[in-house]
Amino acid sequence: MDEQESGSRRGAEVQIPESAVGAAVVEADGEEIGRVRAVYPHYLAVEQGGPEPQAYRVPYRAVASYDGATVTLAIGRDVLDPMTPSGELLDPPGTDDEA
Repeated sequence: MDEQESGSRRGAEVQIPESAVGAAVVEADGEEIGRVRAVYPHYLAVEQGGPEPQAYRVPYRAVASYDGATVTLAIGRDVLDPMTPSGELLDPPGTDDEA
């Protein structure tokens, strides 16, 4: 598998193939966030299972590498955009316009 197929291109935004659905997604520190639920043109939908499921929108610019089984992020989940189960973006904590 060459660098283009693996999704780890240096100097360019990493593009993830549709075959990555189901791949593990880990934070920069190696902690697993969840699994790729869907691949879109500019971002991944990542779902974290468990008793309180959470979904995140991960822009490709936040992806450090993809090796065919695991998507490794260059950031932590605390800066990701949360999504509803139906795929709508939620406002990140602390962004309410009400003051």
